[in-house]
Amino acid sequence: MSSWEDFGRFQASLNQGRDVLPDNIRSTVATITANAKSDAEKIRLLYEYMQKNTRYISIQLGIGGWQPLTPRMWLPKGMAIARRCPII
Repeated sequence: MSSWEDFGRFQASLNQGRDVLPDNIRSTVATITANAKSDAEKIRLLYEYMQKNTRYISIQLGIGGWQPLTPRMWLPKGMAIARRCPII
């Protein structure tokens, strides 16, 4: 890499497509936010859901410090890994 622009492209390539939620999680999000009256309420409800259903840890091995996990990899386990879960 010879520039910050090259670094940005490299980082973008590592993250490409890793922020897509599986259909079952999209459904869960829709159910949780169905009766919310504002964006702020949606955010609060989703935040509370994540608090109750996710444990947040930090382990970076190999490419782990660079490339985020996909939601399909960590949501079923209820464990988010610092910086590796871009949709939190």
